[in-house]
Amino acid sequence: MSFASERLAQETITHTRYLWGAPNEITPILIDEIFGDGEQLIGLTPIMTRPNYYVIRIDSSWALDNFAENPLCDYLDEIYDAIETQCGCGEDCGEEAHGEPDHICDGQGWPALCSGGSSWFSLMEGEADCQGQ
Repeated sequence: MSFASERLAQETITHTRYLWGAPNEITPILIDEIFGDGEQLIGLTPIMTRPNYYVIRIDSSWALDNFAENPLCDYLDEIYDAIETQCGCGEDCGEEAHGEPDHICDGQGWPALCSGGSSWFSLMEGEADCQGQ
């Protein structure tokens, strides 16, 4: 079993996260699609549904730093598509996000993707790098 697989089991259980000092019981959602080799685990938190987050398996070569070579932010559209396919589209995502003037979001709450931007962080032990866009 790979290190990422071991961490995956730990990261998909219900636990307490804090937003503005208030405790929230959340259960992160594992996104089924694996990007690249899937050996790097991240949490992706849409701004509109904090502190909930998705657990995503991404390529080990993708950098969490927006200014590094091969940054995660270059792949956000693919990640958002995978989340929407699996979880649906939340009420606040606009037609401009989809490039389709007649796109209608289904108005679901979490875990449907409702994003006004996102932040992401490493779920690999010993790393606490938080980025965002």
